[in-house]
Amino acid sequence: MDRDDPLSMWLIAGVGEAHPDVLAEHQAAVHAELERLAAWLDDARKRGNMPHVRIWGWGGLPPAQADVERIKDLYRRVLESGGTGRSYVEESLLTLLAATRDPALIPFWNEALDLSRARDTFASRRRALVLSALAFLALRDQELAAFAALRAAAHHNNPQIRALAVHYLGRAYHGLIIPLLGFFFLPTTTLAYAWLVNTHRPIEGINLVILVFAVLIDAGGLGGGEYHRRNR
Repeated sequence: MDRDDPLSMWLIAGVGEAHPDVLAEHQAAVHAELERLAAWLDDARKRGNMPHVRIWGWGGLPPAQADVERIKDLYRRVLESGGTGRSYVEESLLTLLAATRDPALIPFWNEALDLSRARDTFASRRRALVLSALAFLALRDQELAAFAALRAAAHHNNPQIRALAVHYLGRAYHGLIIPLLGFFFLPTTTLAYAWLVNTHRPIEGINLVILVFAVLIDAGGLGGGEYHRRNR
């Protein structure tokens, strides 16, 4: 596992998957920390370090939907403000937005890809986070607009952005190869497995029986096809 690669971390974390009580606790804590960050940014004196905003489980838990627009606004303000701890806060805010897996954020990701400031030491990390967010949408949700945004970034004027976009676009497409092969060669099994995963059902007990039955259906279809080919 590459801890410097946001996409790998989010894929391992299983973004959005948590007990409702844990998610509610996380979202309440994030909301309170957004309030502190906003108060710090509103204070002209800006004493001390920029207040941190937590991310749990490598960024696996999303913020409350009501806080999404505020996070976008705070991110722009953080970038303009500067201050000690800014890079940590930037990463936390972008990770929280990525955890929503919301296609409506694609215009924001496109905007964030071009954001910069003088002596911008966080630029490379910001670009990796933005492109990882798009690749994550493409991989986890097969979001066509995310694929389109990655393809557009692969033609960006900035050579570093182009290189990163090609990297993440390749990973997004690679992640679709196995599902596509499964759809063509084991369609019933693929659909059954997708249903179990998307409804967060454990692959055990009756669910395992369903999956095995799907495999047998596909195997029977392949066997029948082979039988008819041999008797032509």
